[in-house]
Amino acid sequence: MSSSKKGQIESAKIVIGEVFSRFWFRIPDYQRAYVWGKDEISELIDDVNYASEHNPEGQYFLGSMVLRKATRTTDGVSFEEYELLDGQQRLTTLDISAQDKPGFTPFMKTTPDGAEVWFSHKLADAVSCRSTQGGFDLIDTVPLGMGARPNHVEFVRNARGSVVYASLARIDDGGPGGVASSPIAIIDRSAPGGQRKVVGTFSSRGRESHGLWTNPENTLLYVAHEQDELPGTPNAGQTVCSAFDVSDPLRPTFIAQIPLGNLTLPSGALRNKKSINLVYVRVGEKGQTA
Repeated sequence: MSSSKKGQIESAKIVIGEVFSRFWFRIPDYQRAYVWGKDEISELIDDVNYASEHNPEGQYFLGSMVLRKATRTTDGVSFEEYELLDGQQRLTTLDISAQDKPGFTPFMKTTPDGAEVWFSHKLADAVSCRSTQGGFDLIDTVPLGMGARPNHVEFVRNARGSVVYASLARIDDGGPGGVASSPIAIIDRSAPGGQRKVVGTFSSRGRESHGLWTNPENTLLYVAHEQDELPGTPNAGQTVCSAFDVSDPLRPTFIAQIPLGNLTLPSGALRNKKSINLVYVRVGEKGQTA
């Protein structure tokens, strides 16, 4: 942290808890608005959580702030105010995450029957469900465990069950074969409203699971991932899409891990870093996005 005093620059190290308790901030009008999106927010929060879990007694450097101190007087009361010149995006993100964790909701999807809409609350490590009828009432809030960081949800309903799958950004070291992998949470949607919960998980067979899609028959599930596979694995250096047989929605069966390869552009080779979307096209049929 840096601040000026009578034309001088002072610097000091301060813990984040004191930042919010000791200082009264003002963001000058000429500063840009809050512009961070899902990727920047997730990266900061995930880095902080990783540091707290793996080195709880250590220190984690969040970066510098540049402040300009001024003395203000309001209604006869004088106080010190700090103009935040640098660090606004990080500080605002940490304040939002502390005050309103469910407020960061990067994904929502309506059930195929149109009766419910499900939300992914990434910082709250939970998903929730509301009715699309009447007053948009809350039906369920389903906790997913500390550090789960849910991304997308997808629905499967067939003769053997009805579930909600939630992709989790968390990466566990102990995946199949000892390879790092993210989990997919299974929520039993056939349970009565208000009683739904996670009934199981399975390995996504990739790092940082993201997009989820089913085939029209609701018998196959595809899982996209954001991170490259680690060295020493069959598809090292590639992002992958995994396929599962979900004929029994409560017991998905792994089929294949599909590397996404490289894309050659006139400017050079581009490695596919993220797989986010998937569209089914049937010959002779009008697509949903057509």
